[in-house]
Amino acid sequence: MKQIFFLTFLCCLFFFSCKEQQEKNGLSEEVMITEESKPTSEETSTATTVDQSKLISQIVDNKVFTTDGKIHPIKGLDDDEMATFFVLRHAEKQSNSDNPALTKEGHERAERLSELLKQVRFKQICSTDYPRTLETVRPTAIAQQIPLTTYTPKSIPVFLTITLQSEPGSTILMVGHSNTVPKTLNVLTGTSDYKDIPHSEYDNLYIVSVKKKGEAEVQAFKF
Repeated sequence: MKQIFFLTFLCCLFFFSCKEQQEKNGLSEEVMITEESKPTSEETSTATTVDQSKLISQIVDNKVFTTDGKIHPIKGLDDDEMATFFVLRHAEKQSNSDNPALTKEGHERAERLSELLKQVRFKQICSTDYPRTLETVRPTAIAQQIPLTTYTPKSIPVFLTITLQSEPGSTILMVGHSNTVPKTLNVLTGTSDYKDIPHSEYDNLYIVSVKKKGEAEVQAFKF
């Protein structure tokens, strides 16, 4: 009787031991699968995709060349009766001030802008009177030996009217802010199509060929 009881006890012990080992193996396998299937940091990060049909590689002979191999003629530069505005927001700014200067990335973008525009002959280079806007176009102004002209956001409609009347056929570089760039585009086109630029975007460049206010063609690029 004791032998039967002892054998039964051993069988139960063996059964529960096997079951516990299977559970451990199953748990280990689950953890392993979970870790392997977990996305890497590269996979979880959202890559910023730039439309290659908008990204400028160079501007040569009154044409914009984009990285997809396309060529975009700038209408205003080939027409003496049309003014051409290159309109952009300031480059990346610092976040530690109410009136910030550019970051290292912002200064690099400003230099890149100057390089892209080196074959465009500007009559005026215009900026609001803030460090972040002035620093964005200063490399271009220095390279082309053109003094910077300042304007105020409130004066944009009058400023553009006077510029179009006094400088017909001229080419103007105009830097502003996330809310003044669309205001400039809306005044030139006579529309309300353009909305504030997202605060995280610093790479937009609009080329506007203008016959007169309300009669304009806008080409939107990235740089």
